[in-house]
Parts: sequence; structure tokens; C-alpha cells
Amino acid sequence: MEKNTMTDPEIVIRDAYLADRDSTQDIAIRGDRIRTIADTIGDEGVTEIDADGNIVAPGFVDSHIHMDQAFSAEGERYPKFNDQGGDRDEITTRALKYYDNTTWDEVEDRAVRLGKLAASKGSLYMRTHVNIMEEIGLDSLEAMLSARDRLEDIINVEIILLTTNGVLNDGEAEDLVNEGLRLGGDVVGGTDPASMNNDVEQTIDTWLDIAAKHDAEVDAHIHDPSTLGMYVMNRLAEKTIEHGYEGNVTASHAYGLAGVSGKTKGDLSEPGFRDGDLKVFKGGDLEEVIPTFKESGLKFVSCHPGSRPGMPIPQFQNEGIPMAWGSDNIQDFVNRHTKPSALQGSLVNAFKLDYNLYSFATNQGLEYLWNMVTEDGAKVFDIEDEYGIEEGNPANLVVLDALSPQWAIINQADREYVIKDGDVIVEDNEIVPEKDPLAT
Repeated sequence: MEKNTMTDPEIVIRDAYLADRDSTQDIAIRGDRIRTIADTIGDEGVTEIDADGNIVAPGFVDSHIHMDQAFSAEGERYPKFNDQGGDRDEITTRALKYYDNTTWDEVEDRAVRLGKLAASKGSLYMRTHVNIMEEIGLDSLEAMLSARDRLEDIINVEIILLTTNGVLNDGEAEDLVNEGLRLGGDVVGGTDPASMNNDVEQTIDTWLDIAAKHDAEVDAHIHDPSTLGMYVMNRLAEKTIEHGYEGNVTASHAYGLAGVSGKTKGDLSEPGFRDGDLKVFKGGDLEEVIPTFKESGLKFVSCHPGSRPGMPIPQFQNEGIPMAWGSDNIQDFVNRHTKPSALQGSLVNAFKLDYNLYSFATNQGLEYLWNMVTEDGAKVFDIEDEYGIEEGNPANLVVLDALSPQWAIINQADREYVIKDGDVIVEDNEIVPEKDPLAT
């Protein structure tokens, strides 16, 4: 029988395990959308993929990364910047030295290489923070805008304008953010209203005022630990409400959530945690600030290189507060050891975030970590209405060589296929040649 090319599916994935349905289904894709999900699809696809009962996942979301400094530790036999750690001032010095000794074309090419690597590992959405400061102006942004254009067929990139030296400390910072948003940046970034800017109230107001002017979101680095970090995040949530900006603000890193938890053990199979396990500033319980976090729609990101034991990931997910994942720094002057891999990040977190012996390595714990790289990431990326394997949603899928999310994390499963907008972009962990943004 002759195929009806106007109605027959272009791709059919057979025997796909869908974790949210706990069943195997066939998935038909036409154009850039999922058209049908059913026990059996009779129509043959132009391309047939046999998942063989393995899990098919929505594309992973990397909610925090720094593309403009990726791979800056390369170039010598041993990793550069890796003889010792570095404080904030040392890292800023390294950044300026890097940008002074590297062309912006090289920065762009490394960012494209990073995006290609991330896509090959199943990440189809990425939020990148881009350094802007008086010393370099918006050159870094221009490089990332070009990189984003080159990557558009394999990964969706949002650009966050990071005022590296603090929006109140750099005389040109506010103007640079405004101009950067006009040029094509997406999100207002920033860092530490307390320890960097030394003025919690004015810093947060400045971020929110700029964002409102451009109808943009805010995504800020909050490194401050313990009670100081909790104070900053509480004020960030309160001011979000005051400005009428609910649901548009993200606190990245959020170390203070862990630093005040006092959590040493717990049962992740039970919703939430025991009363009194999680402490915050002024001697209160985390439950006292959760209503403010929820009312403000504040979202959170924890990156596995710097994640802290005690992060209240299960409690936040049970309360409906997004806590997403980011890979952060990729072999650069901040961190030399990370790859942009949701599965690697989840495995690291399975042991690094431990409350009790192997608590996050349990099936329940691994499910929480899986949600960070999928559903909660979609909420941070603000795509939750069209995210996931549902009829009518964009066909952004990962076919993994694993029976479940848990086995995918434990075994660091191969990405047998990655599909973006209905096109196969990865086979057997490699970008297909026709989609390679670095192909000459």
C-alpha cells in the first residue's frame, strides 16, 4: 500500500516505557509534534525506532551553566587552574585573564562545542549565565548570541545576563543589562545582594525593576550560606510579591537552604521531613518560609558540582516548589571536573546529597533527582505547559538504553536516540552529521 505522506507518521517509537504512565506505549511523531500515544500504532513510520521496553524520557533541562567560559582549563597536559582552589577575587582575575588572551570567536566555538556535547547527552534545554562587566562590555553576550543561533537545531538556549562584579558595584552594569536585553538576552542575572553588593534591598529592587522594564525574568546566584542566605532568599521572595512579579524569579545555588538544615538523616519514602529537622534564621523552621516561597512562585536551582548535603529537595518537590538541576561550570577556570550531563549530575547527587546512608540512591531518592532534570527544570525554563511526553507537545525526546529512570542514572545509560522538534539529532550518543553545528 502506498503511504499517505500527509498523514502517516514520520517517526514511530515502538515499545517505549513511559515512567509517568508506568507502561510501555508506541509514540507517533509527525512534524515537530507528538501526534499519538497508544498501546499499539498500526501505521508504519518513515523512521521506525524500537525502544525494546526501555525508557523514553522528555529532553533533559540544564537550568544553570556558563557557556562563555567552557573548556578554558584546556590547552596543556594538566588542567589549568587546578593546582588549588580559588576565592571570588581569584576567579574574577582568572576570568579577565582568560578573556584578554582568547578571541571571542574561540569563546563562541567552545560554547557551540559545549552545546553539542550537552545535546549528545540528552539535554535539549539550557540556561546559560553570561559574564558582563565594564572590562569586557557586551562582547561575551554577542559571542553567545551567535553560538545560540548555531545551536538552534539541537538545543534551546536561554541567555542570562550575569553582572559578574555586582549590579551596584560596576558603574556600567545596569546599562549593560538593559542594552543586553535589547540585543537578545533573555533573563536578568546577578549575584549575592549581601556579600557581593552589600545592599540586599537595593540590589533586589534593581534586578526586579530592570526585569519589569523588559518583561524578563530574574535568575540570581545566591551563594551566601546559612542564615544570611536564608535571609536573602526570604527577602527575594517577599520583594517578588511586592513588585507583583510572582513566578518570574529563580534563586540559583541557594546554599543557605542546606547550610541551615541541620539534617543528618530521614526517610525519603515519606512526604516531607520530620518536624524540626530543617532550621532557618531566627530559630524558626523551614515550614515558616515555605508559604512565602510558594506565594512568590520562587524557583530554585542546585548545581551538582557545588550542591550541599541537606538541600530540601524532597520537601520542596512535595510542596510544589521547583528545585531544578544545573551542570554549572564545564572544565573552566571555576571548575575542571564536570560534564554537561543530567545523568552524571544525578549520580553525583545520589551520594553527595546524602542525608542517611544511600538515602538519595534509593529508588525514591533517584526519582527526586530525575524530577530535577526533567519536570522541575521545565518549570524553571517556563515550558511546563508544553513539556513532557503527551499528545500535542513538541517532540523533544530521549531514547535511553535503560529500563527506568533509576537504572538510567545508575548505569549512565547510552542515549540511543535524541529527537528535537521531530528530528533525530543523536544516534548512539553522537550528533548526526547533518545536525552537527561544528561541521565544516
